[in-house]
Amino acid sequence: MAELERMVAQFRVESFKDVDPAEMIGFGMKDSHVYRQMFMEATKTLSADARTWIVILATAVKNKERIVMELNTRFLDKPWRTAVLNFYMNSTVTKLSDNVGPIRLLPVVNIPGCVPPITALAWKSIKPVPDRTYDNFVSNLWVAQLHVDEAVMADQKAYETRFWETQVTKGGRNYNPGFHVGFWENKSKDRYPLLNWDMTKYLPEQEGPYSKAQITTWLQDSGEV
Repeated sequence: MAELERMVAQFRVESFKDVDPAEMIGFGMKDSHVYRQMFMEATKTLSADARTWIVILATAVKNKERIVMELNTRFLDKPWRTAVLNFYMNSTVTKLSDNVGPIRLLPVVNIPGCVPPITALAWKSIKPVPDRTYDNFVSNLWVAQLHVDEAVMADQKAYETRFWETQVTKGGRNYNPGFHVGFWENKSKDRYPLLNWDMTKYLPEQEGPYSKAQITTWLQDSGEV
């Protein structure tokens, strides 16, 4: 007991009361669930329409500057445009290493991985029907977060390995090149479902993972609401 008293005497209980959980979101190691918390916190005052378009645009191009540039001349008559433009201008950076100030901004490259089911539907809505192919679909980093079978996961992993080994050749101060299997394995445990156009679960009675054939059928469904 005396040892415990000596230990606790070196700490301040009021410090625990000063902790604001909102300030701890995104502190240290981040995964898709933490980024989703950051994303929802950053967009909590926005409409569902604006939030959806933020995901659509980040799925189309994972670069803050290019999104802002496009929004300066496009979608001028859309009710969500101003809120989305302000979000990208004031609340984001392109990638994590671009965060150099005291305010933590959301990396655009991580937005698609915040909400994979929404992102998958966004990707499908962006692509012309002929481009909605299985090979194009699995060539996305967030597909590893979906509930897909081992064969599909192997195809996605092969793409992601090539992506990190050959396409990403530079980064920030703490750039660690190459494919990192631990990070990939962590996100591959998410197992999110695909969504129909009405945002209900695709194949709602199915508990197992989606196969290549089922994904191909989903991709070919052009019954937009």
